[in-house]
Amino acid sequence: MGTFSHQWFNSINAIDQTQWQRLFGDEPFTQHAFLYALEQSQCVTQKSGWQPHHLAIFESDTLVALAPGYLKSHSYGEYVFDWAWAEAYEKHGLEYYPKWLSGIPFSPIEGKRIAIEHANPNAVYQYITEQLSIHSAQQRWSGWHVNFCDQAQATSLTEQHAMLRVGVQFQWFNKGFETFDDFLQILSSRKRKSLKKERAKIAQQNINIEWLQGT
Repeated sequence: MGTFSHQWFNSINAIDQTQWQRLFGDEPFTQHAFLYALEQSQCVTQKSGWQPHHLAIFESDTLVALAPGYLKSHSYGEYVFDWAWAEAYEKHGLEYYPKWLSGIPFSPIEGKRIAIEHANPNAVYQYITEQLSIHSAQQRWSGWHVNFCDQAQATSLTEQHAMLRVGVQFQWFNKGFETFDDFLQILSSRKRKSLKKERAKIAQQNINIEWLQGT
């Protein structure tokens, strides 16, 4: 096994798209084009509190791992509520921000957050967690976070002494409903009336939703 090295990138455009896709595959929210669009539209910038700071791991000259990352100056858009942690830091005279986050902006969707292509992924995880901790101390970040990674990745990270935080999501699943009215029929009369009233208010404001496909 060769020697690992790493590099930080402040724009995903500085990372070859083909190499990025080689590691992440077809997962929609880690597509190079999607994350690039967030940067180009200025949804993720230092000003918006989502400063791109992506991590790449190399073995010799071969790219073996990637983690989309952002320096956060707040906790908005993460769908992980760590405000109590920030308040605790403040009460003790400490700075909670900036923190480094590997996650997908504004998308609480579970998936691969660190893409690894290596014969010994555990060695790569060890190197990544070590470097994140070292870099956090050097840059005076409060810490580093990996949000909404899949279970296998969560296990690999906890094996490298990362702390696991378990949250709760409330998700809606379509149980065979063909129309919205079908869904309304399973609700109580009071809830049906309330929902219809809310939707009527939107219609009265001439707000419409249009579905677009393509670029």
